[in-house]
Amino acid sequence: MMKRWMMVVALCAGVSGCGLVEQVEALDAEHSGVDRGYDEGTQCRGLQDKLNDCRLGRLWTDPQDSPDCEESYFENEVRDCQLGCMLNATCEALGRSLCSLGGERVSDCLRACEPDRVCPDGTPVSHQQYCDGVEDCADGSDEPAECEAFMPFLFCEDPDFYEDRYTPDEDDDDDD
Repeated sequence: MMKRWMMVVALCAGVSGCGLVEQVEALDAEHSGVDRGYDEGTQCRGLQDKLNDCRLGRLWTDPQDSPDCEESYFENEVRDCQLGCMLNATCEALGRSLCSLGGERVSDCLRACEPDRVCPDGTPVSHQQYCDGVEDCADGSDEPAECEAFMPFLFCEDPDFYEDRYTPDEDDDDDD
């Protein structure tokens, strides 16, 4: 199946002055050209490169608005395991997971990295719900005083953009 925007690009290809190809190329460059100055061979650079390769580079938050990626973040065994999940995921699974669009394979891997977290009433708390600023447990125990969100330097501000990228249009036809 082709997504509608891909079909338009295909129709526009080679048409002088169409402009759509240039717009799509600029958008992809914006999503894949993030350079935060991390040293080659570091875990933060590996994550940056993976996000850029997947055209998910815009998921990096502005370092003035939130913490930046620090190598010390991954010294924790759980976080190092979570990084491995992300680096080994497909681009679609990674984009879906980071934008809460159901990247089950990555979510399953991330859950396997961390200790089981449950509210006192037995309700499970996902890695995305823990330390996210929203009390998912009735007693707020998923938001302890000393709390750091899952990879707080990443944020999906436009889940619809990624949902459109990964979800075929309902009116697409395989027979064409």
